[in-house]
Amino acid sequence: MNKNGNNEGSVRKRANGTWEARYSDGRDENGHQIQSSVYGKTRKEAVEKLLDMVPSKYNGLTLCTGSLGASPKNDMVEIIKAAGDRIYFAHLRNVSINDRWFNETAHESDYGSLDMYEIVKALQEVGFDGYIRPDHGRMIWGEVARPGYGLYDRALGVSYLNGLWEAVEKSRKEK
Repeated sequence: MNKNGNNEGSVRKRANGTWEARYSDGRDENGHQIQSSVYGKTRKEAVEKLLDMVPSKYNGLTLCTGSLGASPKNDMVEIIKAAGDRIYFAHLRNVSINDRWFNETAHESDYGSLDMYEIVKALQEVGFDGYIRPDHGRMIWGEVARPGYGLYDRALGVSYLNGLWEAVEKSRKEK
């Protein structure tokens, strides 16, 4: 979810440790946007409340495993199952979580703290049929590019995610 003024809302951690999910709630008599919020103890809880506030198929979210997965308190599989068919776009990447910080890593599960197989499996189980893209890429093989947008690493990510999607899909059909 992005804070960008296009009625997409935003989710942030507040100074008191709770999570706030903001959304546009119409306009006042002067045409100014009205901002409202829902709160949760976890990001997952705030996202669930946000989706429940507007129970429309047009109110969904972009799932970013890098953002949501950067907190060890967020169980990505639980969040996917909670949002279900309200996930319309997925940014998938792995992160390595160290204390209060995280680092973007290669996409494979062994390189980070997230189980990418279980994430892809959960997406398939909720019937996700939207777009997936590898989110961010490291600079590898001497590449010079805008930080976070290494082409080679994102290309490897696409290949990995396509293979992972196929493997999960085939394993589900065998059952």
